[in-house]
Amino acid sequence: MRKDLTKSELMLWSQLKNRNLLGHKFHRQYGIGSYIADFYCAAVKLVIELDGDSHYAEGASEYDSARKQFMNGLGIKTIRILNYEILDNLDGVVEMLGRIVEDRENEILGAKAKRGRRRKRNNE
Repeated sequence: MRKDLTKSELMLWSQLKNRNLLGHKFHRQYGIGSYIADFYCAAVKLVIELDGDSHYAEGASEYDSARKQFMNGLGIKTIRILNYEILDNLDGVVEMLGRIVEDRENEILGAKAKRGRRRKRNNE
């Protein structure tokens, strides 16, 4: 795992750490299976990946696709953000991530409520 953050990682991390985004805990450089997520929130099953030049190298798109498929299999949504988007519009990126986190909260709570109703019906 890298100790040094890129400028875009540092900028986004300043907005995610200490439960700054809607009270959710995010982890930096978090291991999931054989992959390392740039940022991960377990409560809403969300991975945030920052894409710089390395994601345009040969074979990178296949790796990213396999990684996304693996995460999807675990019920984890992956969001990809280009470094320049953070550098140029951090407030807009954070606003977008807030909406995504809220959507994930609703999806997860909705799924839990449905499971609870099924259990209740099965127990009656």
